[in-house]
Amino acid sequence: MKAIPAPRITASRRVRRELRRRARAGRAQARVVQRARIVLLGLDGHCGREIGRRVGVHPSLVQRWLVRFGVGGLNALEDAPRSGRPPTITKSERTRVLSMACRKPEAFGEERSLWTLTSLARCAVRSGRVRRIGRSEVHRILQDAELRPHKVRMWCTSNDPDYDAKMADVTGLYLDPPPDEPVLCFDEKSQMQALSRRVPLRRATPGQAGRQESDYERHGTRCLLACFDVRTGKVIGRMTDQRRSVEFLSFLDLIARVHPSGRVHVVLDNLNTHYGPAVEEWNRAHGQRFLFHYTPYHASWLNQIEVFFSILQRRVLRHGEFGDVGDLDRAVTGFLRRWNRDEAHPFRWSYRAEKRVA
Repeated sequence: MKAIPAPRITASRRVRRELRRRARAGRAQARVVQRARIVLLGLDGHCGREIGRRVGVHPSLVQRWLVRFGVGGLNALEDAPRSGRPPTITKSERTRVLSMACRKPEAFGEERSLWTLTSLARCAVRSGRVRRIGRSEVHRILQDAELRPHKVRMWCTSNDPDYDAKMADVTGLYLDPPPDEPVLCFDEKSQMQALSRRVPLRRATPGQAGRQESDYERHGTRCLLACFDVRTGKVIGRMTDQRRSVEFLSFLDLIARVHPSGRVHVVLDNLNTHYGPAVEEWNRAHGQRFLFHYTPYHASWLNQIEVFFSILQRRVLRHGEFGDVGDLDRAVTGFLRRWNRDEAHPFRWSYRAEKRVA
């Protein structure tokens, strides 16, 4: 089939930069990304049929947008004004709705902690800020402003006075580890429950997601003590009933046997069993060759073992079926063996201390 030639178009560097920005904008509307990709491919000299194949549209649509860009530039890629009923909500009323959405409902006499679309619409009318508005119009206003007053993400503020120094110390080990000195990230994953369900997990079928029974029976809990080698990605782990100081010191003995000589760096959090006279005495007995690097308070996310624990949670624990703690032990230790044998790899760490934001 004969290729359909694309209209010849040109663009300045500034316009090309703007087109590339629109084409990769993750939160942009799909049609904006699609049009920017069409024009960029046209500027690169591709024919209309090839552009349509890459973007997933008909070549006639490619021709239309290339012609419009050639005539009107970037502005021509926007949607033209559509006919229809004139807007009933003025710009000032839209602003008032957005202002209310950014404030607490209690400030407007609403006995709730977060807004809903219905409560916001009702309160806006009752308070006289808007003459008339419905739930769907409130939704459009908030959506255009990318505002979601009904959603809340949890976060934790660290009050550690040495936050920056500790963070720089830990991230420095990740980004520039000392030569020939292991860097191990240690933590405990406690309260791992051995759960079984009355009805086994139903696997996904075409058009139907997998389903899991919500009722479960507990068969006890276990704790995993583990450390992640920053260079190799290998994990040393041990299952225990508790996470007391005696278990921690016993695990340190295991690390000392795996690394019998040389300096060893251990990254860990500020749990009370991780420091104190007993740990100092243990280190003296091993020639003070273990250097403990503590993450800031409320900043355990800086510990790379947490990334591995997340992988373990998703692959083994979240939908696992365990008749007793023995089944749980075998599942976790089996996953550790497979990880070290087939999948162990260092995590690509890119966070630097100087990038800290509030």
